[in-house]
Amino acid sequence: MKKTYVSRVIFLTFMVWMISFAQALTNSQAYKAELPIITAESAPSEAELKVALAQVLGKLTGEQDIETNPDWTNSLNHAKDWMLSYQYIPANEMHPLILEVDFDPQAISNLLKSKTPASVASSAPSVPANQIEVIVYGIGDLSAMDGLKSSLRALPSVEQVEVTELSPDEVILNIRFQRSRAVLQQEIAEELNTLVPVTQSSPSNDTLTYQWAL
Repeated sequence: MKKTYVSRVIFLTFMVWMISFAQALTNSQAYKAELPIITAESAPSEAELKVALAQVLGKLTGEQDIETNPDWTNSLNHAKDWMLSYQYIPANEMHPLILEVDFDPQAISNLLKSKTPASVASSAPSVPANQIEVIVYGIGDLSAMDGLKSSLRALPSVEQVEVTELSPDEVILNIRFQRSRAVLQQEIAEELNTLVPVTQSSPSNDTLTYQWAL
């Protein structure tokens, strides 16, 4: 009986430790950003750290437009201040080159506490929004990608633009937009002469494909 009791105590202690370890791992992952990049520099650029910090803040707040929200501009401009470490994960056949950035949990927590509830709460769009994947082939560098994102965000029907994958040959973006797919395509055709449609896809297809014209 005593042996069984001791075994149960050891088992319960082990389970508590495992739960605590899992929670700690989950919490640490919340402050980690992984960013697909084209080339590795001696240190992450300011633009890359901004994207990485926006990714972490988005996970912690649920807000989807951190990069474009003026409430976060000053924080993103000081992304290096919140960084603990970074590393480059080599590319292979399965994934592109990855920049992994770890941010200071305590510093980020203090940053979130300094924000008003209105600035960290996500707001629902006034009308239903749609999402579509946009693939752009042949875009060559980070500055061109930043320009493309800015141009897409400026389109009247676009609510959000998020880069989901980046490689030397292509960039894949997720675009949230209002109104209709046809309106979005028309806006892109009229405003972005750097994007040339690759194929005339079916309206049932959730992907738009373009070739970078520069």
